Amino acid sequence: MQTQDLLFQLVKGMSRAEKRHFNIFARSYQGKSKNHTVKLFAAYDKLDSFNAAALAHAVRNESFAAYLSALKYQLLNLVLDSLARHDHDGTVVGELHRQLAHITVLYRRGMFAHCLKVIKRARAKAALYEQHSILLDLPAWERRLQHDCPGAKTEETIAALFKQSATTLLDQQQNIAYEQLLSAAQLLRRRHARTRQTERQQEIEQLLEHELVRDDSSARCKGNRLQQLEIRASLQLMLGDYVSAHRAFDKALEIWRENAAMQQIYPAQYKRTLDQFLNCCIAVGHFSNFTPMLNSLKELSLKQSGDKTYYVGSILFLELTQALNCGLIDRGMEIVREIQQNLGSVRKGIRDSRALTICYNCAVMSFVGGDCGLALEMLNEIVNSRTVESKRDIQEFAHIFRLLLYFELGETELLEAQFRATSRYLRKHSAYHDFEQQVVQMLKTLLNKTEESHRGAYVELADFCRTLARAGTRQSMPVGLSEVLLWVQARLKRQSLRAAYVEDVKDGDGVFSANALTHANG
Repeated sequence: MQTQDLLFQLVKGMSRAEKRHFNIFARSYQGKSKNHTVKLFAAYDKLDSFNAAALAHAVRNESFAAYLSALKYQLLNLVLDSLARHDHDGTVVGELHRQLAHITVLYRRGMFAHCLKVIKRARAKAALYEQHSILLDLPAWERRLQHDCPGAKTEETIAALFKQSATTLLDQQQNIAYEQLLSAAQLLRRRHARTRQTERQQEIEQLLEHELVRDDSSARCKGNRLQQLEIRASLQLMLGDYVSAHRAFDKALEIWRENAAMQQIYPAQYKRTLDQFLNCCIAVGHFSNFTPMLNSLKELSLKQSGDKTYYVGSILFLELTQALNCGLIDRGMEIVREIQQNLGSVRKGIRDSRALTICYNCAVMSFVGGDCGLALEMLNEIVNSRTVESKRDIQEFAHIFRLLLYFELGETELLEAQFRATSRYLRKHSAYHDFEQQVVQMLKTLLNKTEESHRGAYVELADFCRTLARAGTRQSMPVGLSEVLLWVQARLKRQSLRAAYVEDVKDGDGVFSANALTHANG
């Protein structure tokens, strides 16, 4: 990447507050009389896309036009310095580095007593936030002070400082070991997510049995304990052990709550833990404290970036899935419409597996909300998408779900052709399982029989679905089982889908929608 391309991206990516900070910073750096970098910065800011000729034309009358290349390099460094200052102001890391600079200044000027006071304050803050690199620097300064201060040097004090450095070094070494394990787990998860096979199960189990992952007492500090729990939960998710993963994330969040200071310094890790915990809540059906946790995730996301892709792909997804499982139909339909409006613009930034799950949940919500046309649109999004191995079950059932919607909409003329197309698709992918066959067969029966004889077909399918539901767990149920059973029960009771759905959720019998952790770890 050329320097000017990087500079253009930096300038165009700055917020209004960052631009205002740059103008103040640059003027104080260069003075008012000869502030060429501010003028060049303004010229970059006015460009819609980078064009070297357009930039040269914009500054042709300026005195610095003759040495534009040198000024670009100077501006790049000034922008980076300004952003670094802006991003670090008010942060723990920024404050600690500022105190280290103060320590250097005081030491060089021989103000040893004041220097020692700053060291003690910095050590207390660094210990609170577990900043191991800072904690390694501070004893080195103290050892220098012990040598340079008359009468202050004692063998016991210096030995204690070396021991303190050795302890911190062990903490940092373990931190690096956990980072390596976390990286290995994340790499394994990315590979695992591309396939529904269990070929990597042995690797996952071996990593889960690693001493640093298995033994709760092995973590030397809170930061390492959080990494340990995240690694353990991530591996348990890959094995389909959602209950254990939920428990691990819950323990991690307990540590986060007790140490609010760590949330400030590791916001991305805290956000990731919250996100995965909420997905686990969906997988195991725990919604008691879901709303406050989701609100915390929303606030954290807005503070960090306000990224629209994350908002649609994670926040709205979680809120929609909660609405589906808790009977919040009106709110759910609002979320579906919001997703429909924004999904196209953010689709490239969302994983294919997550996008398919979002579309499926939107289809289910529209189905129970009475808007079968919208549900059909969302299912067409799934059917027309490229095959995603980890979400093959959703893609397979989407074809059958469409048949049900055509029947519900009274499109009987389209059904014959759709039956043939669906059968060809399922046979081609070797996915024509008993559940799918039963649903297709019942719909064919309903088309060929009079309305008076429909009840027998509904009863037969309802009994079959209930048997499947009783035989499996929440995670092992086929995709679409609850939706089909709901529809059949509504027909038998002559209820609307909305009424049957509210009744089912109230009784706690339904498990609606797919989520990102169930169905092969999408």
